[in-house]
Amino acid sequence: MAGVWWVFPFAGIEIGALGIAFIAFGRRVGDFERIHLDDERLVVELCERDRVCRHEFVPAWARVETRRVGLGSEVVVRCRDHQIVVGRYLDEGGRELLARELSARLREKRF
Repeated sequence: MAGVWWVFPFAGIEIGALGIAFIAFGRRVGDFERIHLDDERLVVELCERDRVCRHEFVPAWARVETRRVGLGSEVVVRCRDHQIVVGRYLDEGGRELLARELSARLREKRF
């Protein structure tokens, strides 16, 4: 019974760490990316921490690029001198699929 008192501090640390994890997750739970493409424009909306940024591109001029970053990659939508990184919440396979699909849809809008 003499060693039982050590359980309580470790249990407190564990519960505190779990609480911090819930708080950190709760702050980012509403973040999203939305991509909309129609005949006149490509709209990318990014929401991070209750701040929404809206970027509009002309589909005929927009290009999609995939860049290697560290061990992964990132998908970049570029139009002239303006660029935005999309697909940040996707895994590697999801980013590859996003880049292929978005590139194909933009090619359809050019012709």
